[in-house]
Amino acid sequence: MKEKSLVERINALPLAQFSTQYFFPQTARTIQSTTELPLSLSTWTEMPLLLREGCINLLETTSASHYRASERGWSRSKKLKEVRHPAMKYLLLLPPTEEAEEVGQIEGFLSFMITEEDGFEVIYCYELHLQPRLQGKGVGRKMMELMEIIGWRVGVEKAMLTVFRSNDRAVRAYGGWGYGVDEFSPEPRKLRDGTVKEPTYVILSKVRERFAREEPGQADAYPNAAEEQVTHKDGCQNSAAADRQSIFV
Repeated sequence: MKEKSLVERINALPLAQFSTQYFFPQTARTIQSTTELPLSLSTWTEMPLLLREGCINLLETTSASHYRASERGWSRSKKLKEVRHPAMKYLLLLPPTEEAEEVGQIEGFLSFMITEEDGFEVIYCYELHLQPRLQGKGVGRKMMELMEIIGWRVGVEKAMLTVFRSNDRAVRAYGGWGYGVDEFSPEPRKLRDGTVKEPTYVILSKVRERFAREEPGQADAYPNAAEEQVTHKDGCQNSAAADRQSIFV
């Protein structure tokens, strides 16, 4: 029987098992802004209905204009089909009170998937959206670093994302966080009349060696972190607990 790939093995894990093995320890599951905001991991199907509505509403508020300006256009129904992918996981940034969560308030979210792109095993960021009052305060960077830590522990080779060129603020932010244009990002096309047409989006990536890592000592909060080994395509093994750095403000 053919051995399952890393992507297949990871995506076959129940959410609870994935969270235990790869998500941040419970004591660190907050983002520091003006107040500490709790962070949770979910899938679309396990997310409360009101939080689903909160996510899609926030996405539409922050990004629908960029979709409308692209060749894709904006379609809430098409986006709802995309966000329901069974392998998609969500880092949910929640208000500090449980009551706010119960009515569907959400401060931000990042969706990602462990997948394969152009022969590479990657963690792909599909969406990153924050309430306007949290933008420009380092919260987005912290959420991306948390995603990279998950990718590091899983053992992927790259982190990737797609961003609209029209979203200048996001393009600059990702560049500042160490993301560069990926080798498979679409090139400009020269039309018959000589006009050069730029793609409306760019694919950015960061190699594994540049991922954010965990703080020293945080592996103690993970069950079996010291014993856990990640095998890469080249057959090398690295301890998932090695080479860490702080990600806290």
